[in-house]
Formats: sequence, C-alpha cells, structure tokens
Amino acid sequence: MVDLKGGWINLTPEITKTNEGRKIPLHERVVECLAEIRNAQHIHSDFVFPSPQNGGPKNFPREVWERARERAGLDNFRFHDLRHTFVTNARKAGKQDRAIMKITGHKTMSVFMRYDTVDDEDLRKVIED
Repeated sequence: MVDLKGGWINLTPEITKTNEGRKIPLHERVVECLAEIRNAQHIHSDFVFPSPQNGGPKNFPREVWERARERAGLDNFRFHDLRHTFVTNARKAGKQDRAIMKITGHKTMSVFMRYDTVDDEDLRKVIED
C-alpha cells in the first residue's frame, strides 16, 4: 500500500472504516526515511514492517511506538492522537478543510470538527490585524 516512488499510501476499501479507498500523500521526508530504513536494513520486501519469518505484512510494533513516545517525553499520548494533531496543524497551516477531510477519510464536517482543536492561539488570531 506504500508507494515510495509515487509518494502515496493507497488504502484499499476493505481496510478502511468507511469501506472506501483513499490516497494519502507522503511528505518527501517520510519517503526519504522509509527508503533509508529499507536500505540500511537490506529489506527485500514489499512491506514497510515485514514479518522476519516470511517477509509478509506485520502490524506496527507497539514497542516501537512506546519507545518513540517515551523518547519524545509524551505521556498519555496514543497513536490515534496523531490524527487529531494532523487535522489541527493542517487547518492552522491554512490547508483546505475538504482536502484534509479527503486525506483523513472524514465524510462530514461535524466529524472533522471533532478532530480539529481550536486553542488560545486561534482565538487571538481572530482579533489580530
């Protein structure tokens, strides 16, 4: 599902919550990092996290997430929280709501708004010149 050459994650309908496929663009730095990992570990598999036994797919290892979370000093932070962070940061960067929704798979504005956090910085920007 990860197309490093094209810079996309291609989600098929059967693995999404909405049963609709979608394409998620990868930032060029993510593509570079994944390529570096693949080359450094001499991975010869079509999967990002291949199973060491047979080269098949493997779920994202929980211990990898926990180690990264701890190194970043993030307490009480779940992998799913990254979805909220992406929506909020993309909106703050001025990206189009509909484009963000297309990437995240949100079908309604009400669900999108649950993921978008409005903070004090947003409130101050409303009254700035």
